[in-house]
Order: sequence, then structure tokens, then C-alpha cells
Amino acid sequence: MKRWLAGVVLIGVGVCGGGSSPPGGSTPPSSSLPNAELGPFFTLRSTVVADPKSKPKRNSTQTLGPTLRNDQIEYRWAAMKRGGGLVAIRDPASGTNLLGDTAAKPQWWRVKLKSGRTIANTDLPCTFARNGNQLSLIWSGDIRVIVIVRLDPKDPKIRARIDVEAIKPRVGLRDVVFPVVDGMRPLSTDPDDDRLLHAFRTGYTEPTPLTTGQPVNMRYLIGYYMQFTALLGGGRGLYIGDHDPTAAWKDMSWTPNTAAKTLRYAISHPVLNWGADRPVRKYSAPGDCVIGPFRGDWYDAARIYRKWAVTAPWCAKGPMHQRKDYPKWFLNLDYWTGGHMGDYDDQQREFRKRDLFDFPNTATHDYGYYGQPYQHDVNVDYFPPRCGSVNYQKVLRALSARGGRVIPYVIGWMWNAGTESYQLSGAKEKGAMLGEDRKSLLWSELSPAEENVAMCPAAKIWRDKLTSVTMEHVKLYRTGGVYFDYFSVHMNDCHNPRHGHAMGGGDYWSRGVNGLYKQLRQAARKVDPEAMFCGESPAEFCIDVLDAQFSSTYSHDAPLWQVVYHDYTQLFGGMHWMEDRPLLIGRQWLLGHMNAVSGAWGYHTDDTLPANAQWQHDLIRCHHEFARPYLGYGEMLRSPVVTGDLPKITEKGIDGPFTAQAVEGTAWRAADGSVGIFFFNYQDQPHQFNWTKDVAEIAGFDASTTLQMTQWTVEQGAAPVRQTRGGVIRGENVTIAARNLIALKLEVIR
Repeated sequence: MKRWLAGVVLIGVGVCGGGSSPPGGSTPPSSSLPNAELGPFFTLRSTVVADPKSKPKRNSTQTLGPTLRNDQIEYRWAAMKRGGGLVAIRDPASGTNLLGDTAAKPQWWRVKLKSGRTIANTDLPCTFARNGNQLSLIWSGDIRVIVIVRLDPKDPKIRARIDVEAIKPRVGLRDVVFPVVDGMRPLSTDPDDDRLLHAFRTGYTEPTPLTTGQPVNMRYLIGYYMQFTALLGGGRGLYIGDHDPTAAWKDMSWTPNTAAKTLRYAISHPVLNWGADRPVRKYSAPGDCVIGPFRGDWYDAARIYRKWAVTAPWCAKGPMHQRKDYPKWFLNLDYWTGGHMGDYDDQQREFRKRDLFDFPNTATHDYGYYGQPYQHDVNVDYFPPRCGSVNYQKVLRALSARGGRVIPYVIGWMWNAGTESYQLSGAKEKGAMLGEDRKSLLWSELSPAEENVAMCPAAKIWRDKLTSVTMEHVKLYRTGGVYFDYFSVHMNDCHNPRHGHAMGGGDYWSRGVNGLYKQLRQAARKVDPEAMFCGESPAEFCIDVLDAQFSSTYSHDAPLWQVVYHDYTQLFGGMHWMEDRPLLIGRQWLLGHMNAVSGAWGYHTDDTLPANAQWQHDLIRCHHEFARPYLGYGEMLRSPVVTGDLPKITEKGIDGPFTAQAVEGTAWRAADGSVGIFFFNYQDQPHQFNWTKDVAEIAGFDASTTLQMTQWTVEQGAAPVRQTRGGVIRGENVTIAARNLIALKLEVIR
């Protein structure tokens, strides 16, 4: 915040709040505003206008507040006496306002103090100043709050940051709620047609609270994987993103005003170290809050976030295919399989799957190697393996000779309190997560008969313990890496002062988890430079230290994660026992999740591929021979539009039932600039359909380009089919066989 405000000169100063504006709303000369009122980040010149001959600007503070505008948009804040909340996002051409200015004193921010008291922008007198395309709003009282808002000339979105400082002695900050965007009007003619866009799990939309009558509350890191949302309707949207490079945890809420037929959205930021003995007296937003309208749908909202996200620290190493530290074998993995390798029969099933799905590069997610039936019984003292150390080494070597690597399961969060290692090392005092009273365990569970205690990711004892477990797997047994359950997005605040970290809030969790994985990765890579690591549930702040992230769900209608991050990290999981659910497996393939082979196939007793597995084998073969630069690590484009007399299929998902067309398609851009387009028929009967795809958008294949289209088929592999012009391309009356695929590649003819 301080760096951003350096050198700011305030021009056109106004006064707001608490009856402090002068009669008639005239802007007072800057000399009437002492520097103490504006805080340490501002220096006022002796004049408020660049031209000494010009008159000071006048603002009608009784009726109108400050504005920022460009050719595309106008933003207006409330009248000075109303507290300076955001009241208008107006399209100058149509005069349409996305906000309803109905609140007497609209909120823009709230600050909750550690004492429990809450102060809002409507409670304090304030001043404002404008300098070109930047607006500064300053409130002063027991706390000083400064909000800086910028509007670039060619962008309809504002970027805002808040800075809070306690002025009154012994005042401590607890939560900063910013922004509060009130009075959002429906975008569709019928409000029931509006949708909320959530980055919850891998992304989906749902009806707004104006339709359901229920507020929506989400917490970023727990299930909410990215820091943005949007209101969608009528072919347009209102985007709100917290572009925070520290990935600090935050609560987000949508609240309906049924009387006014409007929505309120707010983001609450727990202040870093709020639980410490010494009050936290300052808070500066680590990144921009971005608000503004856009044309389009969920895909366009995801592209707005992606533009920023790929500049965040976790993407600094670049896309997967460019990274020097990304395991090449894993980048080219053919499939995952869920497995248990604790005894002879379990082990043989893994070899049987290799025989049925004979691809050269695979991984087994090993859940059952540990000595007890349930992993919590020994967590994290898993050794020796159930089948014995020598036998386990032998089996892993034999599977490796077939091209299969084993990725063992480790609970990254809990330590069994009944183990000697826990009791003799002082783990509770040195590493357990404690509640706000600094005595009670924050999280423990009996599963099935012994207490397991949640450990702090920032604690040295837990980092060293997991490092020891990791090294035994990678060095002694030569596993392909380690899979860690929990941690990534299963977060909370730890109040154990012995750990040396901040007492909760802010980026305590994301920094702690990233640091833990970084230590494990660096240690294992000294033994095996190609060792891979994956975590439970996608966490964007771990992209630089994890090679894959487990997701048991697939987006129903808005695969946001893939649009933003598909070329930066891989998703796997969710298909262990679903060989009879082609919609789930087919969508997994279409959406670029890593292929998974059902654990059930390992129970077959002969070496022939079952008839109902042939279509899945074809999907993996296409990925192996043709689709990997796209479905494996390509950039997700807008999906082709599929039309025709196609039946609907309803499938049960983890978020409830969802409906899909019998034929769906996706499109991707590879690193070499070529475009891949893929379709799959979920049903066991053929269908005819039409499709269109604008390949000029993002890919840049406009009508002036000549494209070579290549098609991959099970019978012939890849072969050229025709040449076509760029722009909008079409497929008409296309027939797709039962549970079959269509795979196309488009390249520019030079």
C-alpha cells in the first residue's frame, strides 16, 4: 500500500460525512485539511488545482459524491453526508445503472475491532480527493481508513485497495470487510434467470439469493479455490475479484434485499496476527480488489481472473511444459489408478490393470500399504509396510519395470496421539493446532478408536516429521513421489505461540502450507529429481510446489479451474469405481482431468479387455497418441457450441444431480499454437449433431488464415481430412458412434 501511494498528489479535495461539508458543498482549500486528517501516506500541495488561475472544483456534496469515469463506464460514490459508499456503476451510452441507490447510507467497508465493536464508513467523517484517474477516500476517527480507487482509461473495471490504521490507543483490528457492494440489480429481464458464479471446487453457477431467498456464504480456502465471483445474466456480468498474491483467507457473502430486489456482496479479511497478545493496529490490502461489468458469461469472467492469476507468485515458474522442475514422466502420464498394495491379491490387481490397459506410463495411488486396516490407526508411522519392507521394494521395482510408479497416501494433517512418536516427541506442545484459548486442541477426532490431532503446517516438528516420512518413501522404497491428504484447503487459525508463526488470519495458512510442501519437495528431489507431489483438493497457492491436485468432482456447467489453470497444474481423481458411468469418465476426459482407470478392472481374472471398458481404453489411447498437448496441458478455450436433436442425461454429482447433453465438446490451444477440438458421446447409441467454434477468439485463427484439419480415429490414428478458413468453423450433420469420440486438430498452413 505504501509503495503504491508514493508520490501521490491530491487534486480536487472534498469533505464528507458527519455534517463536515461546507454549506453549498464547496470544496474547501487544501490548507483547511491538516495532513494529520489524511494520514502519513499523503502530502498536500498548497493549491488544489494545477492551474493557479483556475477556480477550485465544486462538488454538490448534498446530492452527489465523487466519480470516476472513462468512455466505457462511470462509477459514483454516495453523497458526502451519506458516507461515501459505492452507489453507481453506470453505462454512459445506455444510462443503465447496475446498482440501485436505495440505501440511506450505503456501506463500502466495515472494520471489526478485537473488542467486538464494528465501525463502518457511514460512522466516520471523511474526505476525498481525485488525481486524474485515481480517487482517494479517507475516513478518520478511532481508526483511519484510506481507500484508493483507480480506473484505467480503457478498462471498465475499477481497482481498489484499502488501508486501515488504529488511531485510538489499545485499539486492535480483527476483520476488515472490503469491498461491500450493495444494491446490485438483476442483470436479466427476469431476475430468476440470473446466476451466481462460484469458484467453489472446480466451478459452477447457481440461482441468486433473490431467487432462492437464502444468503450464500463461502470461505476461500475451504472448498473455494479461487478469489473471484460474478453475477451473470442477460449476456453480461458483474465481476468481483480479490486479486491477492498472498492468498490470505477470506469470507465471502451474498445477501438478498427482497424488498428492494437487490443483492449485497462483501468480502471479510481476517487480519494477520489478530490473535496475538499485542493488538494489530495496521492493515494494508495485499492486492487489488477488482470490480466491474463485462460482456459474456462464466468463461469471460474466468479469463479476467486468469489474466491476473498467471502473474501471481504461484505461477512464476510458468506453464507445466516449460517448467524445469516439473517431472517429465508425470507430464506425460497416461493414467492414474486407485489401488491398494498391502497384500498379494492387492498387488496382483495392479499388474492385471496394466495388462488390461497396456500403456507405458502410469501411476498407482496406493492407499493400503500401511500396517493397519485404516490409516488413522498408525498415522503417520506407516512403516514397515504391511507386506514387509523387502517385499514392498520388490513389488515396486517390478511395477516400475512395467512403466508404473507408485504414489503412496499420507495424511498430511493429523498425527495419531496414541503413537510413541507423538507422545515422546512432545508433539502436542510443539506442533498441535490450538484454539483461541491456546490450550484446547483446535481439531481432533477418534478414528476409529484413538485420538488423531490436527498439526500446524508452520510448526517445525510437523514439517520435519513429514520430511522423514517422505524420504523413507522416496529413498528407501523408491516411490514415484507422495500424495498428501488434507492440508491444502482444510484450513483454520492456529493459536499456538510456540510455533513462531502469526496468530492466525491473513496468509498464515497459505504461507504455512506452501512452506511445508516446499521443504518436502526440496528434500526428496535431492534423492530423486523426478519425484512428484500432489495434494488433496486444488489450492492455487500451491501450484509452484505441487505437481497435481486431487479433485473428486467435475464441474457441472462452469469449469473455472481448467480455464484459469489447466496449463499450469494437473487435476486427477474421482473415478476409482465408476466404470459404469460414462458421463463422469467422459467429462473427465473432455475437461482435461488426468485419466483414471477404475479400481474395479483389477478384479477381472483373464487378460482380455471387457467390452464395457473398450470405450475408456479408446479415450486413453487418443490422449496418449494425439490429445495430450491439448487435454493434458493446453489452454482451455471456449467450448464449441453443440446443437441437434440430442437427448439429455441426468447424473448424480457430489453437489447434487446435473443434466448434460448426450454429446459434449471442448476446445484447447496447445503450446505450439495449434487448436484441438474434442467431442464424446456419453450414450450407447449413435447421434447426429452440429457444432460451431470461433477459432479467432484467443487462438487468433481469423478468416484470413488457412487451416489444416487433422482427425484422429481409433482405426486410422491421425490423418489429414480437409483444409478450411479460420474464423467461425462448423461441422454439420456429424455422426458420432456409440460411446465414441471425435478428435480434431487445427494448424495454420504457412
